[in-house]
Amino acid sequence: MDIYRVQPALTTLLMTQRKHNKDYSWPSQLKILENINKYQHISKSLRTLNYWFANAQAGKYLIRRRRIKRDPVHGMIFKSTLYKITIKGYRALASMGVMVADEIRRCMLWLKGSTPPPRRYGMNIARASGPDRDAPLQVRKLILESLSSC
Repeated sequence: MDIYRVQPALTTLLMTQRKHNKDYSWPSQLKILENINKYQHISKSLRTLNYWFANAQAGKYLIRRRRIKRDPVHGMIFKSTLYKITIKGYRALASMGVMVADEIRRCMLWLKGSTPPPRRYGMNIARASGPDRDAPLQVRKLILESLSSC
């Protein structure tokens, strides 16, 4: 798969993630197309966008999760699609010149099992430190010690 074709969609998803200060995003496909046209001046159809996302998902650059609500009257109701760029997707974006160093660092810390530092926006650093923050690390150390003694 040619990752350069998917770059406008991944960049748009990345900008949406940064706007909402999350590691994932949930825009509608029409909103994604609108943002691609507005900020990157590329006009594509909805079918092309779905083709891009299917190829990005097959190449493990992107994870798509359909969110469905169970309604007692109407049954299953589609709510939205959640999009998450994988570490492979971030590295592909970095190879194309997109600044994603913070996102890659957070993914690597998450993969190592440590809690990433608080984001710069909206979180009080004094609130982020304390005994509750170190509790998962202490549990991991206890598990590793018990496994090594067996």
